This record gives sequence, C-alpha cells and structure tokens, in this order.
Amino acid sequence: MRWFEISVMLLVASMATTLAADVTENVKLNTDGTSEIHNEEQLAVNPTDKTNVVAVWRDFRLGYRRVGVGTSHDAGQSWTDTLFSDAAYPRASDPGICADSSGSFYAHVLSLSNGTALAGVAISVFKSTDGGDSWADPVDAVTSQFGLLDKQMIACDRSGGGTDGYVHLAWYDVFGGIRTCRSTNGGASFERFRQVSNGGSVQWPVPAVGPQGQVYIGWIDFGASELRFDSSADAGVTWGTDRTITPLLITNEPLNGGVDVLAYPAMMADVTEGPRRGTIYVAYIDRREPGGDTDIFLRSSTDQGASWSEPLRINDDPIDNGADQFHPWLVVDEQGNVAVIWLDRRDDPNNLDWHAYLARSFDGGQSFTPNVRVSTQPSSPAAGQTIAAGLIGEYISIDSRDGDLYAVWTDTRDGQQDVWYATAARLDSDDDGAIDTEDNCPTIANRLQRDADGDGQGNECDPDADGDGLDNDSDPDDDDDGLVDENDCAPLDPLVFDRPGEASDLHLEAETLHWSPDGSGAATSYRLDRGSIPSSLWSDYDHACLAAGLATPEANDEQTPPAGETLYYLALLENCFGAGPAGDGTDAPRPDGTSCP
Repeated sequence: MRWFEISVMLLVASMATTLAADVTENVKLNTDGTSEIHNEEQLAVNPTDKTNVVAVWRDFRLGYRRVGVGTSHDAGQSWTDTLFSDAAYPRASDPGICADSSGSFYAHVLSLSNGTALAGVAISVFKSTDGGDSWADPVDAVTSQFGLLDKQMIACDRSGGGTDGYVHLAWYDVFGGIRTCRSTNGGASFERFRQVSNGGSVQWPVPAVGPQGQVYIGWIDFGASELRFDSSADAGVTWGTDRTITPLLITNEPLNGGVDVLAYPAMMADVTEGPRRGTIYVAYIDRREPGGDTDIFLRSSTDQGASWSEPLRINDDPIDNGADQFHPWLVVDEQGNVAVIWLDRRDDPNNLDWHAYLARSFDGGQSFTPNVRVSTQPSSPAAGQTIAAGLIGEYISIDSRDGDLYAVWTDTRDGQQDVWYATAARLDSDDDGAIDTEDNCPTIANRLQRDADGDGQGNECDPDADGDGLDNDSDPDDDDDGLVDENDCAPLDPLVFDRPGEASDLHLEAETLHWSPDGSGAATSYRLDRGSIPSSLWSDYDHACLAAGLATPEANDEQTPPAGETLYYLALLENCFGAGPAGDGTDAPRPDGTSCP
C-alpha cells in the first residue's frame, strides 16, 4: 500500500497550477482633472517597440471639441497626455491612429471651424517619428469648403512589399458618399481623393490593407440595411463594384440609457506569412432576431471579399438574455490571430452599466476563447451625459504585439467620461494552465495539451483527433484506442481507456505531500485520501477523499490528528474512468473512484 503516516499539522496551500487571465491594473489616460468628457478612443502599438503605445481620443477638457493624445513608453503603466494643436482649425473630433512598419505614428482628426456646423472642413494627419513624444505640423489630407466631411478612419500598410509605408484614409462626404485617398511619401502629402461607394445612404467607412498592398473598405449602407465592401487591387488607385458583407437587423439606434450605436465594420486583414494570409475579418454589432439584444458578430473572407463566412457570435453570455454588447473593434496580430474588444452589459441585470470585454480567435475566426473582462469597475451612461458628444461616442480600440493585447475604452467610474487602458498579457482564457499563445487548444480547457495525431491541434478541439481522415462525428473510435466512443469517457484521448495504475513514492517534503507523476499518460489528474490510525493500530480503515482533480501530484492538509491517533494518506492517480488502486496488498482497501465530493 502506498501510504504515509504523519502526526504533525500541515500548512494549507493551493496546489493549482492553472493561470488566471493576467489583465493589468486599469489606468486612466487623461490627466486634465476636469469633469468634461473624453471618448472615441483609438490606440496603436509601435511594431518596433512593444513598450511604446500611443492613444488618441475626443477631448472636451476646454469645453469644446479637441483631440487628446496619450503616450506611454512602459507598455501602458504610465502615460503623458496633451491636446493636438492646429493653428488653422481651433476645433477637432473623430480621431484615429495607426503605426507603420518603422514605428512612425499617424494620427488623423476631423478638423472643425469655429462655426456652429459640426461637420468637418478638413481631415488632418499628424505624424510622430519619436514614439508620440512630439508631432509634426498637421497635413490636410482632404479639405471641403462646405464642411461636410465625417467619419474618417486610417490604415497603415505594413504588408512588407513595395507598398509598405503607404497611408490610407477613408471618409464619408455628404455630397459624394464613401471616398478615400492615400499618401505614398510617409504622410508628407496625400493624393487626390478616389470615389469608392456607388451610391446609397452610406457612412462609417473603415479601411484595411491586404498582404499585397490591396486596400479594402467596408461601410454601413443605411438604406439597404447591410454592411457594404469594395476593394482595390492596385493599392487604392482604382476601385471595383460595391458588394455586400452582411445584411443587418440593426444599423443605428439608441440602446438603453440613450447610448447611440452603429453597426460599423471593424475590419482588418491578415498580412502574415501564416496559413490564413490574406483573410479579411469584420466584427460588427447586430441582432439575432428583431427586438433582441445586440451582440458582437464576426464574418471573414478568404477570397478578397468576394464571399463571406456565416456570422459567428463572439460574446459568450447566454443568447437573448437581454444584455447588449456594442462598440466592437478588431486587430489581427503578427501571428495571424484575431482579437476583438467591445463594451458589454452582461454584468448588470438592468442592462445599463457596461464593462470592457475581449476575446481572441486562433483558428481564423471559427471559434473564440472564453470572454475576458478587462475593466475592473462598471461604467454608467448616466455619468457625463451630453447630446452634443453623442453620449459616450461611437468606438473604442484594441491592438496587439507579441501575444499581448492593449485595450482602451470609455469609462465613467470617476463620475465622468474618461479614457481608461489595460494590457492583457499572457492570457489563459480557458484557465487550463497554458497561456493562449502557447495553447494547442486555447478555446477549450486541455491541461495536459494532448495532441494524439501531432497536427498541432489539441485533442479537445481537433475535428479529427486521431488523424485517420474521418471527422470525429462520423468516426466510431475518435482516438483509435480500440474502445468505441460510446464506451469511452475520453473519446479524444488514446491514453485514457481505463482506470490508471498505482501511484508511487508518497513522501513529505517541505510540509507538502508529494508522490510520483504518472508516466503512462493514463492519469489526467491526481487525488489524495486521508484516514486515521487509532491507538489500537490497524483495527479498521476509515480513509476518505481529501482532494481530487489535482493538476500535480502534491497536496497539503491542515488537519491536526486527534489525541492518540495518527493520520495516514493514500496517493492516487485518476481519470474519467475513476481513481486507480490505493495499493496492491491483499488487505489494502481500493477506492472506487466515485467517493470524492
């Protein structure tokens, strides 16, 4: 029998090896100390220095529209912030930002006059070559004497080819619909605009760049109630025919609390050398059915927008639970993984207060990790309301570098709308002990990282676990272990087809009980039983389960033996078939594997 006697008190300690999602402390970016509002955030990470992050936002600290900019050189732990200055235009709004391959940042603003009209008279671009510490004088990419420009967004070409370094802008012109222009000289000047949309009641264009310098633009068509799309194969010079990304049940409307939302297409393309190179991803809000709550969906295209996948719901709260999700943004990282951030009301039964949530896909948008809450305090739209500012603005932002996610959002925890930030580093979204970027099955817990056929997909999420060419749904023995699935409680794991063997080498070390790990692979967890030996010695066995489901073969106990008695322990291996034997002696009791609470 593998047992161990002990008559001293053991200190309690947790033996779990799983890692919780590592989200840094939330940090407020704007330091003006006013009760004015700050919203509509975008950020970018320097691709040459992951500690350098720059964010921009709409800022009313002076009592009217300006654009704030924050810079961090320690991955967002601390920030300096100021306002962009433009002598030609005293007001500004609707900011965005991107970084090129060399680490230069390009921030755009909708430049406004001092008149009462809210529409822009120019789209101005500021450039920084020193990590956001200083900015060159703005360049007007486009101007309008009528002041009817709106909803511009920017994309930097980081494709690595001949067009690398191009900067693309897309915007809405009241008289012309969706238009675009580009800079081919590092933002020193911008070429004349090109027409993109063919007509319709349109707005909210978002540009993205493909791996050969293709330019894609998606936007909302309010009249048709759908997201539309066009592409340019020659880096933004000529454009094709408008196509549909997805029909919509919602295009724009106020949610509970008066929050205005729009179903804009948060869009980016995979420019990596990975297996999904060229895939375009679009995240957006919609409803599953008329009158339902808003959710975040993803569609993707592997043929440059000619066709699109079916919508995948990203938020994992219960369907139609009355909680709204809105304001999504999306990033595709340098490994081709997709991350999406949004504002989420699942934690408020009144569907009013929001938190920032995120999720990530490692399989081209076919599935997403369990959702991770980023904000540490809830926000209410009742704080800092103003109709003139669109209540809380229309968008937030996310970026990524080396597997870390950088998030910025509108937050009202201090009683007014402010800009808050957090980094999600070394996430273990499924809480199985393997961080997402190293997990062969990041969406489903698989602590042992089993991969029976060696194809890089963990057993738990591999559609053909044994690599025999048969889909798991049609394969009677998914893991090819000789035990048919209906009799196999671990049908995807060929090493688990019966109870495991006997544990060995139980000993006390540094106030912790240790025993040998299973070498066969049959055990998926470990268990420890405890009993007491009365003064009459071995009159009876009374052991019971002390701890089960342990990730490692070790455990502590705080129990003090009763007077005149000694505690004894039995170390066990276990899997879904039950616990292994407690020993091989003829008089040794054998737990049945079901007695653990």
